[in-house]
Amino acid sequence: MKKIMLLVSICFIFSSVSYAAKNEGAGLPKAKILAHLDKKMAHLKSHRSCVVAASDKAAVKKCMVSHKEKMQSLKMGKRAGVKSKNKARK
Repeated sequence: MKKIMLLVSICFIFSSVSYAAKNEGAGLPKAKILAHLDKKMAHLKSHRSCVVAASDKAAVKKCMVSHKEKMQSLKMGKRAGVKSKNKARK
């Protein structure tokens, strides 16, 4: 009976260690997402200030064009990271 309990407890210890090792990587995507959101929020704040400071329709259009270009570059940077990650998996 003691041997069975010892065997079960050892199995439990190894399974909990492997489970903890699998969940360690969960913080990595979260950190990347938060970093991306911080970049996006910083850009949106600058875009807002540009629109607030715009005095006419042409200035607002200039803000919109620069905003669109910046957002495209942020998306492309994110996609490039995903593509390289997918290539690494293959």
